[in-house]
Amino acid sequence: LSVYDFNTHLQAILKNKTYMALSKVSQQYKDAFLNRIEGQMGILSTVANNIALAEDLTPKGLTEILATAENSERFDKLFFLDQQGNTVTKEGQNIDLAYCDYFIKAISGEKAISEPIASSFNGETVIALAVPVEKDGAIIGVVCGGYRQWDGDQLFLETTSQGDGYGIIANVDGNIIFQAKKENRFVTNENLFDLFNQVSFDDGYSAKQLREDLMNGQDASFGYNFEGTHRFASMTPTGLNDWYAFSFATDAIVMQESQTMGKLMLILAAKIGFVFGLIVCYIIFEKR
Repeated sequence: LSVYDFNTHLQAILKNKTYMALSKVSQQYKDAFLNRIEGQMGILSTVANNIALAEDLTPKGLTEILATAENSERFDKLFFLDQQGNTVTKEGQNIDLAYCDYFIKAISGEKAISEPIASSFNGETVIALAVPVEKDGAIIGVVCGGYRQWDGDQLFLETTSQGDGYGIIANVDGNIIFQAKKENRFVTNENLFDLFNQVSFDDGYSAKQLREDLMNGQDASFGYNFEGTHRFASMTPTGLNDWYAFSFATDAIVMQESQTMGKLMLILAAKIGFVFGLIVCYIIFEKR
C-alpha cells in the first residue's frame, strides 16, 4: 500500500512538473515569435525612416527605397501606402487598401499587425505588418510588409522542442495563426476548439473554462484525452493582438520519469524488506 500511495503521489508530482516545464516552453515559443516579429518590424521602421529622410517621394523614388529592403528578409511583399491607402510597389502595382484594419491603425500613428489574410498581390496567406511614416511632424503614409505564414510555421518547426513537443500560436477564438508543419501534428484542425470540444479534460477542466481563460488573458495548463491518447498543454498570452502561445506534449515524459522513479522505489522497497527480514530473523534467533 505504501508503494501504491507513493506512486499515486509521484504521478501528481510529475504531472505538476510537466505543467511547469510546458509553461516554460510556451514562454520560449512566445519569445521566439515576438523576437522574429520585432525583427521584421525593425526592418520596416528602417525603411520608414529612409522614406521620411528622402527628398524624392515620387513613386519612382519610393520604389527605389523599397527595392533595397524587399529581399532582405521574409517578406511576401514590401510596399508603401499613401495617405489615401493606395499602394506603391517596385512593380508599379496600385491597389486600394484603405479599408484594411492595419492601414487604418498605422495611418493614425500606431504600428499594426493583422490577422492572417490573403495577400492582395498573390493570394498567399500572410500577416500584414505596418509602420507609419512620419515626416515633418505629419504621417505621410505607411510602410507595409507581408510576413508569410509559411515562415512563421517554419519558425515553430525550428524552435519546437525535440521529441514529443509541439507549438502553436492561436488567437482567443482558437483560430490557428502559426504552427509547426510536421508529421503527426497534434492539431489537424484550423481551430483549436474543433479539437477541444471533443476531448475529455483532466481535473474538471473544460472547453468552457479554456474559453474563459483565453478571453481573460490567463495562463493555463491542462491535460486531456483524445482518441485514446493522453496529452498535456500549456498556454500563455503573447501580448500581441489577442494571440496566445500554446505548447503540447504527450504523457511519454511523465511515463518515462514515472518508470524511472518506480524502479528506484521497488529497489528501495526490496532493500527495506530485506533489512526487515534480517531484523525479524535476528529477533527470532535471540528468543531461542
